[in-house]
Amino acid sequence: MLRVWMRAGLVLMALFTGIGLVVSKAWGWSEYASDDLYVVYASYMGITSYFSVKVNDAPDEGALLTWDKAEITALDCSPDGRRLAILTDTGHVGIVTAAGMVENTPEDQGYDQVSVANDGTVALFNMETGDLRIGTTTMNLPVPAQQISDNFIDMASQGFALWEKGVDDTELLSLASGEVVLSLPFTGGGQWLASENIFAFNYGLFSDEDAGKPSGWYLADAATHETVRINEWSISSPFSPDGTKTANVVILDGLQQREQIGVFGAFAPHDFAQARVLTSNPDISHFPLCFLTFRPQRLIGASP
Repeated sequence: MLRVWMRAGLVLMALFTGIGLVVSKAWGWSEYASDDLYVVYASYMGITSYFSVKVNDAPDEGALLTWDKAEITALDCSPDGRRLAILTDTGHVGIVTAAGMVENTPEDQGYDQVSVANDGTVALFNMETGDLRIGTTTMNLPVPAQQISDNFIDMASQGFALWEKGVDDTELLSLASGEVVLSLPFTGGGQWLASENIFAFNYGLFSDEDAGKPSGWYLADAATHETVRINEWSISSPFSPDGTKTANVVILDGLQQREQIGVFGAFAPHDFAQARVLTSNPDISHFPLCFLTFRPQRLIGASP
């Protein structure tokens, strides 16, 4: 049963009837709530490492994610938080659930991104060449010049994918036809919410307000293409599967301005004082990637 988050739903409906109707029915998914809620994040200190940290624990660095003797080069959580896909430097794709490793498949090493949908569909993407593979289907996306490192794919189960095309354009792709069905200029950070009917994106993250809209986080209905602004945040923030929280970077006094991981209410202002801070290492920058509703024990090994 979908739980209606009444205040958010009513506010959004008042702002925009089209998407408000969808949001009032689909915002706040109680069936995806979990007492074992984790943030998966990347840390940067010479090399990129991946960790998971529990939301309700005291601040620490969480557990390092590793896979046998291979290096994890990319990962992604499904929008419902029930699957974690990893890509290794040996070309293996692994899918982890609460039951453990449910898939471990050798793949072509020509991909540097992985995305997984709620139904387990996996997309592999090469940021430089634009090669996209979903199962046995392949296509090539036209990568913008000089923006290679800013191309990202986010899969949904209904045959759509979000393509963050360069630094200032998000496109909704139909995987059946390969066509762009919606283009959102001057946006970034596109991500599916748990229902995979609604996605979030950031407007004005990389560009000025060229289209005359205020910057901030927006929701979009994948079917109607209607959009509504939900807050003024200017930094991309993954949503928890139940839709009630977001993870973002926070900077704490005395930590030499290194970015830490904080969890906020989904509609709260980006006020560091209101965050539940999850990490506290002063020497490492952290960046949140996604949420899980289980501890990815198979990738933690001997970690506590």
